[in-house]
Amino acid sequence: MVASKSISPLTRLIARLSNLTLVILLFSALPLRSATGGSISGTVSDPSGAVLPGAALNLVNTAQRTTYQAISDMRGFYSFPNLPVGHYDLTVSATGFTTERKMDLTVDTDSALRVDTALSVGMRSDAVIVTADPNNREWRLYRRCCQAP
Repeated sequence: MVASKSISPLTRLIARLSNLTLVILLFSALPLRSATGGSISGTVSDPSGAVLPGAALNLVNTAQRTTYQAISDMRGFYSFPNLPVGHYDLTVSATGFTTERKMDLTVDTDSALRVDTALSVGMRSDAVIVTADPNNREWRLYRRCCQAP
């Protein structure tokens, strides 16, 4: 006959506590997710302080030339979350308002930049630069035909 050995309740408790301690130590040794970037957010408004929903925002990482786009919501709020560390240029535009640019915004690890923008009333203006090439055939014909000698 085999003699059975009984385990005392105290021994069972010690075994369970040591198993629990081992599990806690293993989980605490795992690397925690570290922040690798930051965010830029803010509100777009007009000169009187009224919010501008539907404003178009264009964010460019100046070093990587990565572009991010957003549209302000009904409260004029926008957000660019989870951005890599770097320097950014922000362009904000809305119909009937002038375009606003914010240059050299710096995003560091775990930073949260707040960039509120007030757009001025006005029309958006685009510049078109036209240059004439004197060797171009159409330009030579125009000069012969339409200019005074």
